[in-house]
Amino acid sequence: MLGKLLKHELRATARIMIPVYLLLVVSACLFTLTMFLADAYDLMALDIFLGILSTVFTITLAGTLVCNTALMVYRFYKNLMTDEGYLMFTLPATVDGLICSKLLSALIWSACTVLAEALALWISARGVFVREGLELLFAEDWSIIFNLFSTGQWISFILQAILALVLSTSASFLLFYAAIALGHSFANHKVLLSVVFYFAFTFGLQTLGSFLSVFGIVYLATDTPPLFLDGDPAVIVQAVLLISLVTSLVLAAVFYVVTRLLLKKRLNLA
Repeated sequence: MLGKLLKHELRATARIMIPVYLLLVVSACLFTLTMFLADAYDLMALDIFLGILSTVFTITLAGTLVCNTALMVYRFYKNLMTDEGYLMFTLPATVDGLICSKLLSALIWSACTVLAEALALWISARGVFVREGLELLFAEDWSIIFNLFSTGQWISFILQAILALVLSTSASFLLFYAAIALGHSFANHKVLLSVVFYFAFTFGLQTLGSFLSVFGIVYLATDTPPLFLDGDPAVIVQAVLLISLVTSLVLAAVFYVVTRLLLKKRLNLA
């Protein structure tokens, strides 16, 4: 049943996300093309048009990220918390299946959004680098960075970074889900309470993160932990990745459990 739910979810969201990606890539191509034309022909009209396209491209870049997040959160709210929820919860699917279908769809489209943003930035960067003569400079910088670690270390770091990104993105969406589910466990002002709980969760996490950061700074200033002072960049990178992995995993698990329990025990669609 999870496969059917995911297939339906991807089809429903593709109607919006694919046109958004096309708009992003087209704006990047127009921006880069105009940049080359402005270099080839010294015309004020082209410079003005380039400035307009630069603004449009920047807005499109940010708008694609916002659209992805907003659509995935809205789909969770619309399908499970409104009148559609009466139908969704009568399907032969578990609460876990319903949550996972929304979360997997959000992760898939988030990955597609990252790829679309990277493609758009690469297209625009080609024009900027050529125009400013930065290609050789960046090539030298990249060679220095790549020589910091061995091939095996780079592969390990990249795989861990991807996993940490997946877990972090999952935790971010599950935070939205938990806040919405908690807000809709009450009889009145459900949407307002969902927003309040989201900001309360966010504020709590930021406060906890600030406290831990201050604690870490004090610890480093008063002690000499060999982990961070042995001068090995690989050890430092590994430690940062491990902390990120554990933190994201814990947050994702907590918000998943909260969402699951609320949908099973406290859901109020009335």
